[in-house]
Amino acid sequence: MLRRAALSLLVPVLVAGCSAASRGTPASTAPTAGADARGGGDRSPSKEAAAPSVSVPKPAEAPPPPVTAVRDDASPRASAAGGSAKSVGDADRAAEVASSAPPPSERYKREAKAPAAAPAAEPVGRPGAGSAAPAPVASVAPRMPEAPAMKAGRHDDNKEYNRFIAFLGENRSLVAFPVDVSERLVLRALDRDGKSLPNCAMLVDGLDGKRIFESVTYADGRTQFFPAADARPTDKDFAVTARCGAETRRGQAQRLGRREVEVRFTSARALPPRTPVDVAIVIDTTGSMQSQIDRLKKTLRAIHFQLTELPSKPDVRFGLVAYRDRGDDYVTRVTPFTSDVGSFQRVLDGLQADGGGDTPEDMQAALEQGLTALTWRPDAVRIGFVISDAIPHTDYADEKVNYREAMRQSLRRGIKWVMVGAGGLGRDGEVIYRQIAQHTMAEYVFITDSGPGDHDGGAGEASHHVGTNYKTENLDQAIVRIVRRELSYLGDSPKDFDDTIVVRAEGTTPPPRDEVLGPAVEEVLRQLADYSSLRLADHTPIAVVPVGASEARHKEVAGYLTERITLAASRSPSFRVVERDLVALAQEQKLQLSDLFDVTETVPIGKLVGAEVLVVARLTVVGGEAALFAKLIRVETGEVLSVSRVDLGKSGLGGT
Repeated sequence: MLRRAALSLLVPVLVAGCSAASRGTPASTAPTAGADARGGGDRSPSKEAAAPSVSVPKPAEAPPPPVTAVRDDASPRASAAGGSAKSVGDADRAAEVASSAPPPSERYKREAKAPAAAPAAEPVGRPGAGSAAPAPVASVAPRMPEAPAMKAGRHDDNKEYNRFIAFLGENRSLVAFPVDVSERLVLRALDRDGKSLPNCAMLVDGLDGKRIFESVTYADGRTQFFPAADARPTDKDFAVTARCGAETRRGQAQRLGRREVEVRFTSARALPPRTPVDVAIVIDTTGSMQSQIDRLKKTLRAIHFQLTELPSKPDVRFGLVAYRDRGDDYVTRVTPFTSDVGSFQRVLDGLQADGGGDTPEDMQAALEQGLTALTWRPDAVRIGFVISDAIPHTDYADEKVNYREAMRQSLRRGIKWVMVGAGGLGRDGEVIYRQIAQHTMAEYVFITDSGPGDHDGGAGEASHHVGTNYKTENLDQAIVRIVRRELSYLGDSPKDFDDTIVVRAEGTTPPPRDEVLGPAVEEVLRQLADYSSLRLADHTPIAVVPVGASEARHKEVAGYLTERITLAASRSPSFRVVERDLVALAQEQKLQLSDLFDVTETVPIGKLVGAEVLVVARLTVVGGEAALFAKLIRVETGEVLSVSRVDLGKSGLGGT
């Protein structure tokens, strides 16, 4: 029961906020012909609406609409089918049959979940307070509902791609339905000004004209293609066709070439006045989820308020798939997308946890309903949040769609599934949740009460093995931040909030330099490896370019940093350091050290020394505060595979 406790916070808040900020929402604007016709307005996530201090009295509400698309199954639970576990690296797609059933594992034999007692009903709204006479309703702004404190971490495996591949390899026995994602090509559509083009068709063909992959782009103009899973081993080059509005552009991708391929359009991006946003909530409503459902209701109120109060005023709709398991009074119940936040709130208020019995639930049926029973707008930002503390039943051989097919369909349709692990989710659940999130270019969100570091899950804690590359915040803040980031891609100043991880030495008295720079440099190198967009084989040949300094007086510190980076690389199993004097080699090429931070100048050096990747770094000092900025560069293509920044403060220049 404790495992489910974290989820209940999330559902209540979204909906109450919807009521508090309820306003008429016009139908979505028809797309304009041209390079793109989706989204619009000022999406800068840095402009958050301030929360007013007075709430509007809640008007009388009509009775709730009927819930549609109820899928019932009164049959007894199916028993687990036999079979052997699949391995992550399995490239034999013929073996990936939806009807294949994994073995009944120990994770299916956890303690049965007991239903929680139903909580007392909570008011949806309250009138404003104060001794003065109330102002007219038209002049009073709604107050942002308070979200209950429930801490969550966020992790994006598409950024730490190399680390994700290693994680899957370490946990291959827990992968029920494998997809070989060891090779990845990111395809991106941009307009003439370099702005992202969402909802563009992206087609990939072999040079023989055979269709290999098709998808639509997300809000940032990107989609991803996995050659090892979708293409033939003999396919080395691919023809890429992108269609946005009335314009079609073509390009080419190489299997061993650059990891990101851009397709540029000649038209300017065209966006509607209000960006359509479809947000689906897929939530486990079995036994021990009641407290989490209650907390979710409150969280949804705050989320809706914050989204609808953005300066761009997006056209937000919410939909719901509640799910349990076979043998319960229902398997799935679907509430269609609606902009009527009052009716959606009433549906959420009516959610009660019951049923369950064993640990796995029928999440696969819920994902199938999320794809087929919910009507997603083709011009919208499409994002779903799947919330549970349990793994899916992967032993139901007659499922319409297993989670592997669901995540593949979602990628093709441009639907992201943010997977939210509640307290009690084990490592087996984490593996599957991260599979789904990574494949749909979304994030894994996990409830956590502990400090930084890995955790196998337990009471109030979802399993997470993501190292220290995350920060905790309230769950509603995490969800709002994720949606706001999607909206920001459609503005003039897109914000990618997680490009770099900052490490800062603390304390007022500068410690010895080794105590600051040594661990900081090791962290930088680890991040460069984890965030690499290319899978790095063990002992990848690496060369460390001498660190450049913004000022000549910091040359000695830069030299020290070069030594520390080289030492850290020599200790890492990911790299094999190429022992060459790059300073002398640069002088032979008539290059200054300052030139080596330029990729075009550095790559030829890497080729001369036989390195596959290079670390290029620069030390900058502003106002006495030192910072180290580093890049990992692929020698063959010259592309930047990852970046890292570490703030060293004043202590980075002091000490001995």
